[in-house]
Amino acid sequence: MIRKTRKYIVSHPDVDGVPIGTIDPIPAKIAPIFVYGTLQPGYGLYQYIMKNVISYVPDAFVYDYMMYSRGFPMAVRTTDTSGKTIPNGIMWGTLLYLDDGDRMLRKMDDIELPAGFKRVGVDVRTPFGTVSAEIYEYVGHPRGELVEDSDFLSIRYNSPQFQDL
Repeated sequence: MIRKTRKYIVSHPDVDGVPIGTIDPIPAKIAPIFVYGTLQPGYGLYQYIMKNVISYVPDAFVYDYMMYSRGFPMAVRTTDTSGKTIPNGIMWGTLLYLDDGDRMLRKMDDIELPAGFKRVGVDVRTPFGTVSAEIYEYVGHPRGELVEDSDFLSIRYNSPQFQDL
């Protein structure tokens, strides 16, 4: 199911994330999704979805999540021992708008759900306002190491191969 939003940010195709206007409400066939790892522009899995990305906003973030990494990033909701969400943490990523949204999200579900993720609604903060979108959240106890700043770039550029540059 695609959640309607009050604002759909349209970016100029040659200038990433620079808005040229908004559409209200968001067209039903377009799916906003917050990505925080290899589905971001410039990373390995982006090539599989890029033909359906009609716009994106970098430097977006969500509250109440932490990032863990075990060779791939995991968004983990910050909760207490009873499972109640604790307002804590900020996780950085990119807000994508996918054309043919239902079909694309089903394709992404085929990859993410068997790997232990579920797709949930989330409010994404961008430099241009807050947008309702979806995120793939890791289900269960987090594995791997906590990424202190919850930014996938820090995993990539703090790895040993980049230390001597």
